[in-house]
Amino acid sequence: MKRKLKLGLAVVAFLAVAFVFFAFYYAGAWLKKEEIPIKADAIVILAGPPSRALSAADLYAKGFAPIVYISRPVREGELKLLNTMGIDFPRMEDIVRQILVKKMCPKGAYGFWETP
Repeated sequence: MKRKLKLGLAVVAFLAVAFVFFAFYYAGAWLKKEEIPIKADAIVILAGPPSRALSAADLYAKGFAPIVYISRPVREGELKLLNTMGIDFPRMEDIVRQILVKKMCPKGAYGFWETP
């Protein structure tokens, strides 16, 4: 009787672990949802890859918001060191601004959002 109970508990434990593994493995597909953008007061481009600026410029061009805010992330230590050495390395917000200009966002349509 004890052997059947242990075997049953082992099977239940195995199935529970298999379920948890399956749930975590496929969670991304379950949670991935394509959201349709809606009109807003502003578009905010947070620090990250320049592709965010491309998406923001496209949303602006389609009329989803009248202004685009660019965040100014804290400068990393290595990049600060380059500045102190007189080596000019562009700031990410300057790259984002250049992308917006190339994507035809007029000068008054974007501004900088200061992070505290």
